Order: sequence, then C-alpha cells, then structure tokens
Amino acid sequence: MNNMNPRAVIGGNAPPEPIDAMLAIQNEFEGVFAEVANWLDGTPVESDEHMRAVDALLAAVKDAARMAKDAKEAEYRPHKAACDAVVTRWKAFLDDLDRQAKGLAAAASDYKRKREADRQAAEREARAEAERKMAEAEAAARAASKNDIEAQREAATLAREAAQAQGKIAELRADKTRGLRTVHKHEITDHRAALHWIATNDREAVTEFIVEYVRRHSSSRAIDGVRAWTEKEAF
Repeated sequence: MNNMNPRAVIGGNAPPEPIDAMLAIQNEFEGVFAEVANWLDGTPVESDEHMRAVDALLAAVKDAARMAKDAKEAEYRPHKAACDAVVTRWKAFLDDLDRQAKGLAAAASDYKRKREADRQAAEREARAEAERKMAEAEAAARAASKNDIEAQREAATLAREAAQAQGKIAELRADKTRGLRTVHKHEITDHRAALHWIATNDREAVTEFIVEYVRRHSSSRAIDGVRAWTEKEAF
C-alpha cells in the first residue's frame, strides 16, 4: 500500500481542473447567491439598512466575479499561447503562398478577361446563328411537300445545320474561362444623392447609424435633435 502524500508525486501540485475551480467558487459563495436570490424578488431597496445589506452582497458577488475571471484566465492563457504559437509558426509561409497566388492571378487577369469577353461574344453570335438556322429549317419543313423529295432533303439538311449550330453554343458555353469571378465594385459620385436615396429606401439603416453615432458622441459634443444629460446609477 502506498501511503505517499499525493502532493509529493509528480503532478501532485497541478492546478485544479477547470470544473473544480468553478465548483469551488460556487460552493464558497453558495450562501451569498442564496441571499442574492432573496433580495432580487422585484422589491426595491427602501432604507439605509437594506441598502447596506445589498451593497455588501454586491461586493461579495463582485469578489466572486473577480475570482471566476482569474480562474477563467488561468485556464484560457495556456491555450491562447499555444494557438498564437501555431499562428506565428505558419504565418510567414501562408503569407508567401498568398502572395504567390495573388501574383499568378494578376499575371493572367487581363488575358482571362479578354478571353472570356471574346468567348461571350462568340457565344452570342453562335446563338443568333442557331436561331436563324432553326427558323430556316422550320420554314423549309412547313413549306416542303411530302411528295417533293428535294424539298424534304433540303429541310432535313437545314435541320441538321440548326442542330450543329446548337452544338456550337454548347461547346462555347463549356469553354468558359476558369479562374474568373464577378466582383461588385462601386464609386460614390454624389454623397448627398446617395444619402437621400438611403434615407428614402432604407430608413432603418439610417436610424441605426444615427443611434450608434449619438451613443458614441453625445457625451463629448452637442448634437442637434439630441437631449443629453448625466445622472447617478448604482454599480
């Protein structure tokens, strides 16, 4: 039987498991939390005696929060340090790969745009030609008498040509230039006009901007249409 003190063995001075640290704090402040629940029943403080009691509980809860944050930080920091080390180790290599990829894309960008523009133009021409041939084939088929073999043959020839034209469209469509994407860009040419349009068509976006702007700046400057003041509140 091994009677050695567990603190004397390797790892015996290891920090508590995260869940144990949390439970320890909960157990230490169990009475405080129960008393807090009694006070938070919807009844406001109405005397100095009650105020002092609530302030004492508030201080205890803040102590528990500080202990919990410290325990959380102790658990979190080793993981963050390990993650940061992985990011740092890979960053230079990944950045260089990104530069290489962007450089290769830029080198082929102009040619790919021209090639795709030419392909689209060719596809439009092929579609127009196919529509023309199909119309000719349909007209010839309607006009050809069943007892006029040459007219029937001519109509069949036009139908084959129309089908071939359709095949050409499929070939061009399948030959789309790879490695191109549609990128939406914009340039504001008239800020006032853009603001008027947004205010007319997306009032909620304007409201959100106003609310956030006032929240950030109302304490440091006077803003038309805004009433700002200070007051005391418990913390």
